[in-house]
Amino acid sequence: MITGKPSPTLLGQVQFDILTYIDIKVAISTNDADLIVEILDDVLNSAIAS
Repeated sequence: MITGKPSPTLLGQVQFDILTYIDIKVAISTNDADLIVEILDDVLNSAIAS
């Protein structure tokens, strides 16, 4: 689950990476989620490392 206010570009990149590289199922509720990503600050030209 992704929360916060990501830009459309960041949201698309995160969704693509998660769906492409991780065997994932979609959770409807936060109680069912194994991973919750909260976007605190989306700065232009920033990068997320895991």
